[in-house]
Amino acid sequence: MGYLISLSTAIKLVSDFKKTGKKVVFTHGAFDLFHAGHSFFLIKSKSLADILIVGLEPDENIKRYKEVSKPIIGGVHRAEIVLNHTAVDFVFIIPKFREVNEECYVGLYKKLKPDIVTIGRNFATKSRRDVKPTSPLIRIIKPEVTSTTKIISLIISSQK
Repeated sequence: MGYLISLSTAIKLVSDFKKTGKKVVFTHGAFDLFHAGHSFFLIKSKSLADILIVGLEPDENIKRYKEVSKPIIGGVHRAEIVLNHTAVDFVFIIPKFREVNEECYVGLYKKLKPDIVTIGRNFATKSRRDVKPTSPLIRIIKPEVTSTTKIISLIISSQK
């Protein structure tokens, strides 16, 4: 079971872990309607390092880049679900962005300074080019069993 921390604590922890020779991976996402694809993604992310830190999107950010009706599950409950995944060591709530774009995430990577950042196949890949060699290595984890959107579509179609 992981620990809920602040962004500032995450930054300090990454620095401290790296000083002791531990490798840190960071990932982020909404993790709405947690499913097998999310679990696979977290397990694969953790397999790349000693410590997995997850940035959880706040509801406000999700509404900006997805539909207004999302997230289905509120941030407090999503955090509880992610915290209870065996692969997760720490979770922090990502700050609310005025605009949700890649530059926000690249800035977050540069503040945290993890060894590796993992992103899902749906996250834009431009940020790989924007991150300088001194920044973390970004890995895309492509295979996904399902998606929240697919689950919602199946639920809606089964009601017709």
